Amino acid sequence: MSTQHPLFLRFLEALREGISDKSSDFHNFAFSNLTDGRVASRHLVIRDFIEKNCSIIFFSDLRSPKIHSILEEKSTTCVFYSKEAELQIRALTFSQIIKDDSLVDGYWESVPIFSRKAYLTLEPPSSISDERTDGLPEEYERHANSLSYTSKARKNFCVVENVIRELDLLSLSSKGHSRAKFTVQQGSVQMDWLVP
Repeated sequence: MSTQHPLFLRFLEALREGISDKSSDFHNFAFSNLTDGRVASRHLVIRDFIEKNCSIIFFSDLRSPKIHSILEEKSTTCVFYSKEAELQIRALTFSQIIKDDSLVDGYWESVPIFSRKAYLTLEPPSSISDERTDGLPEEYERHANSLSYTSKARKNFCVVENVIRELDLLSLSSKGHSRAKFTVQQGSVQMDWLVP
């Protein structure tokens, strides 16, 4: 029933816009999880939304601390906000690393060659360095556009699926704010109105 509610449809439209339009406010979101007993948040880019699973997809370096944290504690949160649309989307999610190599390879093919360098750092992300560094090997510049060279980065690339368990949508308006909670369970969606 609630998957056809105008607010839920607005949520779907916002995520589709975020995926297809890099200038959209919904292209980036704040991802939060527990790391060493503390809440850690960072801005990420939405890469896909799998409607049948109600899942938000982002890419990461497999060696990143957030990936190690996800393996220990899968409860996470994704928050989107658009000043223009006056809409905040807060998704309580269950995060997991996608293991299907053919699916991950498909996403890897969508990463532009020049962007693959992010997965070529010699040390894992967040490693301490004695000096300012991008972490890339010196020879990278000579082979920056080499498909074979950037293919080495594939082993560090991973895809994270964030399955939505609950959505909190806050719509701001001078005519009055509205807020709704959508609970997603076993393919069904239940909606409750909340006080904004």
